[in-house]
Amino acid sequence: MNWKAMDKTVREGKLFGILKKWQRSLGLAHWDIVMEIKDQRDPDLQEAKGFINWVLPAQAALIKILDPVEWEDPCFRYVPEKTIIHELLHLHFAPCCRDLENNSLEHVAMEQAIIRISDALYRADQEALA
Repeated sequence: MNWKAMDKTVREGKLFGILKKWQRSLGLAHWDIVMEIKDQRDPDLQEAKGFINWVLPAQAALIKILDPVEWEDPCFRYVPEKTIIHELLHLHFAPCCRDLENNSLEHVAMEQAIIRISDALYRADQEALA
């Protein structure tokens, strides 16, 4: 998708549509999820393309994703849909992983699992659309 060719309103509409699609597909429709599309100056996106913060008892979450027009690394492709899937998957891991330290073995293993699952879900969805 050529994100840079879209005006901001169209781009945001597509990203919010992707969020709603995967929220339903992942069984998270009952969650109150707010998504913000941010630029690289956001402190939560200094070293990441996405970020999520949640309140488990309230089933509420805030997702921040990097605006696709901000991505400038020609060596690596940024697929916002995979980032959205990744952040949503954190909600399924939240009950058992909320107290993990960022660089602990358990946290790294969880992140690796989420990366692989989000990649697989995205690829399967793309193949189904082809």
